[in-house]
Amino acid sequence: MIRCWRYRNRWAVLRICGQFKGDIMAKSVKVRCEAIEYALKLIKKGKPPRTAWEMAAGKFDSNVSTLYRWYRLIEGKPRGEWSSALQPKWNSEGTPVEFSQAAWDYFLAVYNESRSTSVREAYCKTQEVAESKGWELPSERTVNRRVTREGFKKPSRYEDYI
Repeated sequence: MIRCWRYRNRWAVLRICGQFKGDIMAKSVKVRCEAIEYALKLIKKGKPPRTAWEMAAGKFDSNVSTLYRWYRLIEGKPRGEWSSALQPKWNSEGTPVEFSQAAWDYFLAVYNESRSTSVREAYCKTQEVAESKGWELPSERTVNRRVTREGFKKPSRYEDYI
């Protein structure tokens, strides 16, 4: 690994050096699994859950909220599926993520049904249909960015009162 003392964040160094591939991603997933396993072992031994998650966050130099988010990704899944569930969903090359046109059209139809339909609600409905029809669907955050970028974002319900 190239050492760069200007950057404190190792992810920034790796991004600059273009080393976000293979073994780096595998190490990232491995650390996520270890952090969750550590917290779950502490809980099993009788530690209060909040304390266990805080201890795991401290040991693995992470945030408690991040560990909760990772845990929600793997909750209820067998241990063998954890690595695929914890795989980072971002694309390091800066190339667009696949999003089938049929899925985008369906998403917009659901999203524009009524003023109260949120991006999250429309995304969840689209995700259900996408699984059955085999559509490519990026993360909810990516969809939210595209909705904003293309001008489909609805005004907040609070903007009426401002």
